Amino acid sequence: IPLRLAYVSHPKLGLDGLLYDIARQLGVPARTHRSELFRALGHHLDKLAPDERAVVIVDDAQTLSDEMLENLWLFSNRNLNSKRPLHFVFAGQPSLIDRLSMPGLRPVNERIDVSATLKPLEPEESLAYVNYRLVAFGGRAEALFAQGALDYLLARSGGIPRKINVFCHNALLRAHH
Repeated sequence: IPLRLAYVSHPKLGLDGLLYDIARQLGVPARTHRSELFRALGHHLDKLAPDERAVVIVDDAQTLSDEMLENLWLFSNRNLNSKRPLHFVFAGQPSLIDRLSMPGLRPVNERIDVSATLKPLEPEESLAYVNYRLVAFGGRAEALFAQGALDYLLARSGGIPRKINVFCHNALLRAHH
């Protein structure tokens, strides 16, 4: 299935900023007013080929306000009966699941087709994760970290990728200075 993707890494842009970012990434010409942007995005979605899908990935989705979640739900409802739906993928911390179960967000929660919770990485997976990220930039964990230091960082991270990223990044910054 051909996909049109938009990736939102900073969801604190406010609704207008978020919609503008999504529209830009999907190739929709810029609009100044929210209603024009909704219309332009809707028109763009209506013009997709029958086998195409538009997917918006929102990282750090736990930072979205309830109002923004509701507005995105309302926008995705515009093509509920369409063969060319817009899909949202919300990636966030466990607090997002708790918020979505609150009565005020029940309609949003009811539209979620799939939900998954990632478990912390095992020590071997954590090491593989660090190596994968470093190899992408021409590095290797063994060349940048003393084994005891990396073992310590990975143990302190509890296998949480976000913590692994922060701990390794900070260790490399401190070593550089």
